[in-house]
Amino acid sequence: MLLAVNGKIPGAWVDTRNYYTHWDEATRENVLDGGKLHRASVRMRTFLRVLYLDLIGIPTSAVAQALTASSKESQYLQQIHAGERLKAQQAAAVKIGEGC
Repeated sequence: MLLAVNGKIPGAWVDTRNYYTHWDEATRENVLDGGKLHRASVRMRTFLRVLYLDLIGIPTSAVAQALTASSKESQYLQQIHAGERLKAQQAAAVKIGEGC
């Protein structure tokens, strides 16, 4: 829920970091901006919080429950995740359609 539909850190996050850290022009076309950058920063901020909670021994089940709760941040994360899952499903459907 915090990272991506496939559970891996999105490549665009890495490219954005590399671009703004090293001014690597090879990654410029994949740099996040606007709403995408905002959504990524919200997810990364929460990811870091989850890592810290794990470090101090908060049970994973309690953290997972908090992430699906009704707080404003939890609801926003769920909305972001649902939108990305829908985009991934649409992309997969287009790929299947191209194979016909």
